[in-house]
Amino acid sequence: MEEKFDLVTDVNPKKLQSHFKVYVVRIWEVPSKYNEKEIASIEIILQDAKGGRIHCTIPRGVGKKMAWCHS
Repeated sequence: MEEKFDLVTDVNPKKLQSHFKVYVVRIWEVPSKYNEKEIASIEIILQDAKGGRIHCTIPRGVGKKMAWCHS
């Protein structure tokens, strides 16, 4: 059975469900403007198979709930 994925260029707020296959192009942490030792958010650039890109922001409150690996 063939898997069908949506393209990031076809994102539509009226569509209730989408399936994406993307690759991380770039990921970085943004320090808090009040305390540079704290992370304010994590920024990610994602790319699909056709080259469409989308920028994602994971705010600090959500990031704390996730298990992040830091080296």
